Amino acid sequence: MGRGTVVVTGAAGNIGSVVRRALRGEVSRLVLLDWVPLQAEAANEVVHTVDLRDAAAVQAALAGADAVLHLGGLPDEAPSRISWTPTCWAPTMCWKPPVARRSHGSCWPAATA
Repeated sequence: MGRGTVVVTGAAGNIGSVVRRALRGEVSRLVLLDWVPLQAEAANEVVHTVDLRDAAAVQAALAGADAVLHLGGLPDEAPSRISWTPTCWAPTMCWKPPVARRSHGSCWPAATA
């Protein structure tokens, strides 16, 4: 363990659950976000039950993150209010978490100091 703090959105999903188990022993702190309530299963896990559309709650949960693996999403075909831009996405607004690296599933840029 020593790869810093990694945040996983959608941690209760099928892929998120597998990633959670894989990262648990590889990182110093594993922050898990989902709107489905989760329980910490290891001493280095921190769980937040949040709706990713709540920018303030997500931003608070991302505090101290070194990397974000964004796997969260709405699992249906309902119309979406998500706005796409070339640099980021967020429901009805665009915000940048303070992280230095990006995941495959994310298009958020690193915050500039």
